Amino acid sequence: MGARIQAAKSREFTTLGVVLGYRYEDSPVIAHDGSRAPQMDYLNYVPSNRPGARAPHAWLHDGSSLYDHFGEGFTLLAHADVPETVVQAVRERLRAAGVPLTVLRPAWGAFAELYPTRLTLVRPDQHVAWRGDDWPDAPDALVARITGHTAVASPRQKAFA
Repeated sequence: MGARIQAAKSREFTTLGVVLGYRYEDSPVIAHDGSRAPQMDYLNYVPSNRPGARAPHAWLHDGSSLYDHFGEGFTLLAHADVPETVVQAVRERLRAAGVPLTVLRPAWGAFAELYPTRLTLVRPDQHVAWRGDDWPDAPDALVARITGHTAVASPRQKAFA
């Protein structure tokens, strides 16, 4: 009887994939990149830096959690080879939008698998707002979208319009 109860209740209590794998698929404040979403698995959490997904966690070399270094506003995870001029452009554009930004440049070795793009912009709720290998030359529409300063209907909202 115990095995039957455990089998029936496992979806209720063994849900790391649901808890950590929640993604904002239709959010109007996420800059989706057209990539395919990982298959949803209620049991297993599959980390992804895909926009809308929870930013993958990692332990840093000093033993601290990556999440402990995220700021109160947005956090930019930048690969070491990203020029400081690019990081400064992101910082200035978000400052102009009134958005606090924390920049992190962790040792990228173990991060390469979790964060395959050179830049990942994480929202205050630890979900990825945008990712890419290069900051856009004209980032105004991107920043307006991820900060909620533009009226962009989600795909689901468009279907009901």
